[in-house]
Amino acid sequence: MLPAARSAPLEPGPDGPSGSRRKARPVATHRLTLANELAAVGEASAWLRRLAEGAGLDAEDTYRLDLCAGELLTNIVEYAYEDRAPHSIELSAAMSDREVRLEIADDGLPFDPVAHRLVRPPELLSEARWGGWGLRLVRQFADEYRYERRGDRNAVSLVLHRRIGPHVARGIERRRTRGAAAFPLYRSDGTVVHADARSGVERRVLGFISQLEIFREVPYALVEDALAASRIQRFADGALLRRPGERSTGILFVLSGRLRVHLDAPDSAGFFTIEAGDCVGELSVIDGRPASAYVVADAGCRILFVDAETLFDRLLPIPEVNRKFMVMLTDRVRRTSDRVLEQTRSAMELKQLQRELGLAQEIQAGMLPPESPLFPERADIDCAARIRVARQVGGDFYDAFFIDQTHLLVTIGDVCGKGMPAALLMVRAVTLLRSEATRRTGAKRGQLQRMVERLNQQLAERNEASLFVTTFCALLDTATGKLAFVNAGHNPPVLALGDGSFELLTGPRNPVAGFVGTLAYSAGEVALPPGSALMLYTDGVIDAQAANGELFGEQRLIDTLNRAQERGATQLVDGTMAALDGFVGDAVQADDIAMLALRYSGP
Repeated sequence: MLPAARSAPLEPGPDGPSGSRRKARPVATHRLTLANELAAVGEASAWLRRLAEGAGLDAEDTYRLDLCAGELLTNIVEYAYEDRAPHSIELSAAMSDREVRLEIADDGLPFDPVAHRLVRPPELLSEARWGGWGLRLVRQFADEYRYERRGDRNAVSLVLHRRIGPHVARGIERRRTRGAAAFPLYRSDGTVVHADARSGVERRVLGFISQLEIFREVPYALVEDALAASRIQRFADGALLRRPGERSTGILFVLSGRLRVHLDAPDSAGFFTIEAGDCVGELSVIDGRPASAYVVADAGCRILFVDAETLFDRLLPIPEVNRKFMVMLTDRVRRTSDRVLEQTRSAMELKQLQRELGLAQEIQAGMLPPESPLFPERADIDCAARIRVARQVGGDFYDAFFIDQTHLLVTIGDVCGKGMPAALLMVRAVTLLRSEATRRTGAKRGQLQRMVERLNQQLAERNEASLFVTTFCALLDTATGKLAFVNAGHNPPVLALGDGSFELLTGPRNPVAGFVGTLAYSAGEVALPPGSALMLYTDGVIDAQAANGELFGEQRLIDTLNRAQERGATQLVDGTMAALDGFVGDAVQADDIAMLALRYSGP
């Protein structure tokens, strides 16, 4: 393999033509090493343009230099080597105030492109042969050129006289006005010019031919005139080039940047791209039907427009272009078919996933007690709950059940995260809590702490995803009104003692469950007089956001409960949910919401 292209300054070279009145300044000669492949044309072009910009070369001289170098390199890469082994091509360039000197050396077959005479293109394409027309661009744009064989290497030297130097302002036009040239003309190298070679058409497009795959390995003379008449234009990002229903009059070839193709809207998130070297619009040109998508410019897009007449009458009759055009169409159809199949497969998978999520939601909802009322047969308590998931399945849960005739366990929890992982951990947490609560009959002292500690220990086992649960568990003795509770990293509930106001319940705060399995948990205790009400909730309640970003918050929750005209469990949860909906409005629900209200009436 050849080393990567490198550029390095050499010893100072000559500065300006002989006889210059201004004192010559030392000029650095830069060198670039390339591999014998078509990509070398693009690398050389970028390198020369950087040198030209640094030397203050104007656009016209830069263009002439680019065309001459591109034609020489293309000729070397395509015709100089009979083997497929890697070879090196050396470029050296020196740019003074007066002129530009470029030398290209290669170790290919001996060939003097300067002495090779320019012949007329064949009338029939079948009679065309590769490399048979000489270096037309070099002859047209270089002011001097020379070839020599140095040992086993070819060396072609070019000189381009600068029109305006970087330190020379164009003053009064002093060039003599000459009359019409008399043909034939004789150049210093013996070339005879029989007629004016200037065609009057824009030939800058020739520098871009090698960028387009469809024209690579096609002789310049077969396509240069057709492409020279085609328009090149740069578009700002977001410019709309095609819209559905419009009839296309030509193909858009991307020279630089890219195009976005949107099927639904020009600013939609779903699109596919047409990168540099590719094209769009060929199908509309072929079948005459209107465009079916939006085509939008992006990334500093520069486009070559090739109209339908040029395509059918001048380009497709060229066998190489026709073959590559068919290959391009086949590849486009294949990629489109693959994309359609992938979208169809994704749609089917999404439908199946939605069906499975719906089933999971039903299973998850079936694990929780009915929302209201929970124990309609009991006169000593009133209990109700509400839950609303942000997605089809969620991580919030609540539970309430008697472990014996007088002891009621109520709990609420929130699994970190959302979606299916959170839902699975939620199911596991609910199952473990019920199992641990009913493991021993009766409400023995310390049972609530041990239940949460066992929950934490078992959740921490095989927890590779590092998920955790926040939960609040309370055990109410309905005979005495004594309420024991353990808070494992959860939001403190809101409690109203008797007919008093609602306030946050204070007590021991413990770490979340599921991280470290060896933790010990502390419990709190409070006596509930008859008429007391307890509201458990998840952070989806207080973190609910309005459209302006304001949070519902703990204080608004307390104020909502204190304004309740009735303190039945169902009235408390329904009133809080209504207050939430009015506060949030049309804003999207970002988190699961769960709440459980418990009112103690006394034994």
